[in-house]
Amino acid sequence: RCDGAVNPKHNGQTYYYLHAIERVAAANGRRYINGQDWYRQGAHHILENQVRGELSPDVGSIDGNPIDTAFALLFLSRARVPVWAAKLQIPGQIWNRRPNDLHYLTRWLSDVREMELNWQVMPIDRPAEEWLATPLIYLSLNQPLKLTQDQKATLKRYLDLGGTLLVVPEDGGGPVSQSIRTLAEELYPQWPLTQVDDRHSI
Repeated sequence: RCDGAVNPKHNGQTYYYLHAIERVAAANGRRYINGQDWYRQGAHHILENQVRGELSPDVGSIDGNPIDTAFALLFLSRARVPVWAAKLQIPGQIWNRRPNDLHYLTRWLSDVREMELNWQVMPIDRPAEEWLATPLIYLSLNQPLKLTQDQKATLKRYLDLGGTLLVVPEDGGGPVSQSIRTLAEELYPQWPLTQVDDRHSI
């Protein structure tokens, strides 16, 4: 489990456990652990266990416990960090050959912008609406892209909703690039791929 209701290694310290989940997930760009949205479930658990009632001196805390409340706040603070990109996880494909690429790019962008940014891993089998948590889906490949019809439909849905796909072909314009061109022609036959002018803002 990763929903925070139970610390599997200890009878207590639930909020320290939640904070540990957040640290591990943030370091690895994981929005899902064991198929579960760890942040959504953890936040739900925290909100359910807050002290309520305007007359209580401990209102808003976790059972009036300052340590548990502090760890809960540390967990919740990650919601304030915008996710700018997600690495697309595709079963059966080498999608994470360079595991630190987005990590280091995100650190650099955070420094340049003087604002913390975050990145995530997005499994391709999640609904396109969940992909919209990030404006950009990133995919680095050293072998031709192969998607099922359902995966193609999900990708197209994300793009139709306003998302952006950035593909980095590591073969310098060989079979990987051709597979991307073929996919683009299949998804959007009415809009052929064109070379971006050197003066284009992108």
